[in-house]
Amino acid sequence: MMLPSPHPEDYDLDSWCVSVAPQQISRIVGPMAVLTLSYHQLAVQDHKDYEKYLHLAGGGCTMRIHPSFKDAVLKALWERFHIIAHPSTKQLILTKGSPACTVAMLAEVMVQIGVEHVRLASYGMKCPYRLVEEDLGSRVPRCLALHQKKNRFDVGFTYYPYHGTERFREEILLAKRPDGIARSQSDSYPLLLELGEGFGSVSLVPDHEAIKRLKCYSSLAHSLKATSQKDMKSPPTTAVTWNRRLNSLIEKRATMGLKDRAEICGLRFEATVWARTANEAQQIVHRSGYLHPRAYSHSPAHPNVKMALDFKSIPVSKYFAYVDLMIEKLKRMQLEIPQAHDNRKEISMQQKQAILDVGNAMGWNGGKFQRPTSLDKEKVPDPWWEEYGDGWTPPTEAEAALRRSPLDLWERLYPLGSYLNVAGTKKPSLQCNLCGIKSRSQEEMVLWLTDWIRKLGLPLLEEHQRRTVPGGWSKDNPNKIPTPCSSPNRNDAGKQTKAPPEPGSKSPSKGPTIRPKSSRGKSEGLSKKVDEDLEQIRKGTSSTSRKETLEELLANFQEDKRVGWLGFAEFLLEQNLFDDNSGHIPPDLVIPTVSPPDILDGWKVSHGFIKGDGNCLFRAVATWVCGDQEAHQEVRRKCCKEMAQNPDKYSPFVTRGDLEGKASLQDPDIFGTFLTQSQESGFWGGDHHLVALSCAYQIRLVVLSHEGRTYDNIPGSEQPTRTIFL
Repeated sequence: MMLPSPHPEDYDLDSWCVSVAPQQISRIVGPMAVLTLSYHQLAVQDHKDYEKYLHLAGGGCTMRIHPSFKDAVLKALWERFHIIAHPSTKQLILTKGSPACTVAMLAEVMVQIGVEHVRLASYGMKCPYRLVEEDLGSRVPRCLALHQKKNRFDVGFTYYPYHGTERFREEILLAKRPDGIARSQSDSYPLLLELGEGFGSVSLVPDHEAIKRLKCYSSLAHSLKATSQKDMKSPPTTAVTWNRRLNSLIEKRATMGLKDRAEICGLRFEATVWARTANEAQQIVHRSGYLHPRAYSHSPAHPNVKMALDFKSIPVSKYFAYVDLMIEKLKRMQLEIPQAHDNRKEISMQQKQAILDVGNAMGWNGGKFQRPTSLDKEKVPDPWWEEYGDGWTPPTEAEAALRRSPLDLWERLYPLGSYLNVAGTKKPSLQCNLCGIKSRSQEEMVLWLTDWIRKLGLPLLEEHQRRTVPGGWSKDNPNKIPTPCSSPNRNDAGKQTKAPPEPGSKSPSKGPTIRPKSSRGKSEGLSKKVDEDLEQIRKGTSSTSRKETLEELLANFQEDKRVGWLGFAEFLLEQNLFDDNSGHIPPDLVIPTVSPPDILDGWKVSHGFIKGDGNCLFRAVATWVCGDQEAHQEVRRKCCKEMAQNPDKYSPFVTRGDLEGKASLQDPDIFGTFLTQSQESGFWGGDHHLVALSCAYQIRLVVLSHEGRTYDNIPGSEQPTRTIFL
C-alpha cells in the first residue's frame, strides 16, 4: 500500500502497565478521581512477575500492590478516613464489597504503611500521543529501576486509506501470511468465511529485543465490539442460548448497517513494547517501522519470511450482502431448533458451529476454541451452509419429526398430555389431561404412551435402547417393559416433581442408620440452623415419627422457610426417599452422629468426621463409594478425568471466580487452569465437581445445605446406580 507514514505524535497509546511510587499516582490519574476498592479479580495482561499481586482498586486505572499489605491498607483506611471495608477471603482481592475513595486518600494510606511500589494498568484507550501529557513510567525513585524495565505499552495506528479524498474506497481490509511461508511464531485468525478466503487478522513475533508482539487487524473488530461482545465469548450450548445468539447476530447486523461505512474500512497495526516510559516506547516503535504496511511487503527477491503479509480488500456492500445471506441460512436452520423455553434441550455440534460461523462471517474470531469451519474441501467437503442454499425447502411436519432425536419420555418433567403421580402408593399413575382416563398398571401405561408417540409421528426407541432398572422385573412388569427413572438433569428440590420409585429394587424399611462410636465420639454439634431444625422437628413429632406426621409438620412452614434439616426432610418426602433409597455407608465404618434417634425414622447426620483440609467434598464421596475417606485422591482424579474428557460439557460454566489467582488469563485458558488447579490436593470442590462426580460414578448426589435448599445432581445420560447423601 502506498500510504504516507504517520507522524509519531499521531500514534496512539492503547494500553500500559507501569510501576510507580504511591506519591506519583495523583499526578497520573488526578487526586480527586474516584476509585472503587477491588472486590473481584480483573484480567490484566502484564509481566509474569506481577501475577500474584493484590488487586487494590480500579477507576481511572487498575492498581495492584504486593499482597503482604492487604490487612494494613484496610486498617489504615478505617483509622484515617473511617472507610469500612471487609477483607475478601481470596488472597489477591482486597474487599468483599465495593467501597470508594479518592486517589489522594489511597495514596496517603499507601505512603503511611510503607508501600514503595504500585503497579498501574489501563486498557483500550487508543489515546493519540499528542494528548498523553504524562510520560508514564518516568521520574520514579531509584529503588524502582528493576520494575521500570518491566513496563509494558501497546502502541498503534489505524489507517483509513485516503479517507476524505476521491481515492477513498468503501472496502474492508484483511491480512494473512503468504501461502507457502512457515508460520514462524505467527497466529492467523481467518474472517468472513468464504468471502474472506482465509484472510483476517494476524499476530506476529518479530526479531526485536523490545517489541514482544505485533498485531494487524481490521477496524471491523472494533465496530463489532461496540455492539457488545459479551455474548460472543463462548458458543451456545442449549436451544435457548442458540436462539438468543441468533437474535443477537440479527441485532448486530442492523446496528452496523445504520453507521457510517467508513468505520469498518480501517486497518490497524499495533506493537506491544517493553520500555521504561511511554515516550521511550513511542521512539522504539517509530524506529522499527512496524506501524506501516511497507514493513510487511515481500517479493521473490525480498521474501521477508519473518514479517511478510498479503492484504485483501472486500467491498462493504458485498460484505453486508454476504452477512444477510448467512443469517438467512441460519434462520432456515432455526426451524430445526426447539423454540420452547427449555434450557435442557441440547443442540448438535453442527448447530453450535453454525452460530460460530455466522459470527465469523460478520468479522468475529474467538480464537482456538471458536475456530470457523475449514474452507478446505478435503477436510470439510460439505459445509453446513450448502445444505441451506438455493435448493433448500422447508421441512414438512413428517420430515421435521424424523429430524428430531429420539425422545426419552422419562427425561421430561411432565410428558405432554399426561402426568406422573406417586403419592403414597409407590406406584406411578398416568392420567390424560384431556379425557381423564387413568391407569396404575405399568404395562397398560406403556402401551398408551407407545400409541401416543406413534400418533405424534415421533421416533420410538428400539426396545434394546430403552431404559430399565437392573433385572427389569416387577409384579406388573414381568416382560421387562421400560420403567420410569428420575430425570438426568440437576434440579432444585423446590422445583422438582415427584418421581416414581424404581420397580423391583429392594428398599430398606428405614434410611441408612450410622452407628455412633460412643457418647464421647459424638461431634460437638452442627450449625445453629440445623440444631434449631432438629428441635423444631422433635417438638412437632413423636419419638417414632412417621412420614404422615412429618408431612403435617412441614405444611405449617412457608416454602422459603423449608431449608436446612427441614428442607432435607421435605426433599426425602418429595423424592420418595423417606424410606426408599439406595445409599448405604459401608457397614464396617463407625461414624459419630449427632441427631437423636428416630427424628427422621433412622436418618442421622455426622459433623466433624470428614476432615476439613480442602478435600472435604472428595473425602465425603470417597467414604460412600470407596469405604474410606483417605481414598479422596482417587476420587479427585476420576472427577478431573471426567471434566477433561468432556470439556464442551463443563467449560462454558467455569469462570474466573472459580480459580485461585490467575487474573491475567485469557478466556480460553480459564478451563485449562481450572482443571490443573482441581487436580491439586486442597483445592476446594464445588458445583462443577459435584456434576462431574455424579457422571463419573453414575450416582445421584443429594446435598444437604445447612442454610439453603437441598438439591441433587443426577448423571445426564445414564440411570443412577445408587443415591448418596452429603
